[in-house]
Amino acid sequence: VLRVTVPRPVRLGHCSRQPSQARSFTCTGGMVMSNSCHLERTTELPSRTHVCPVNGQEYKTVNLRTILHHINSPWNWKEKKQVYYFCDDPNCEVVYFGEDDTVITKPELRTTEGIKDNKPDALACYCFGVSNSDAQQYTAIRDFIIKQTKAGMCSCDVSNQSGHCCLKQFPDKNNSSH
Repeated sequence: VLRVTVPRPVRLGHCSRQPSQARSFTCTGGMVMSNSCHLERTTELPSRTHVCPVNGQEYKTVNLRTILHHINSPWNWKEKKQVYYFCDDPNCEVVYFGEDDTVITKPELRTTEGIKDNKPDALACYCFGVSNSDAQQYTAIRDFIIKQTKAGMCSCDVSNQSGHCCLKQFPDKNNSSH
């Protein structure tokens, strides 16, 4: 059992709120809160990077749970006990890759790739289904996403293919890329 203090009360399926401490949760399974808007398994996501076997650039880890929510037929995927990484290079076909340099490419995904795709209909925010064009046209969308993220209503750790919050790369009227 691990005791974690969070900045605001959050309802988490695997955690139980302690009645005597409004901001304290008891969690099991190695789950801890990170500085962003998602939970991460510290046993599965060591703080390190690895070089993409195709483009040679370094990328950060991604949670296995995230991969399983984005690949085609996850029940057929032969997962290996290793750390996986997310490649965000738009010019690289690789989306996920393992420590052993096995790769999962764009055609192997069931979800559209937003981070690696600047098309207007590509998703800028997976949690709330916001496209790049919507994000650029309606400035209130960013405020809405920020508000929902602060309230713990996002699901970036699973919904976003990177496993991270979209706000860092979120497009706005002054910046057409993300």
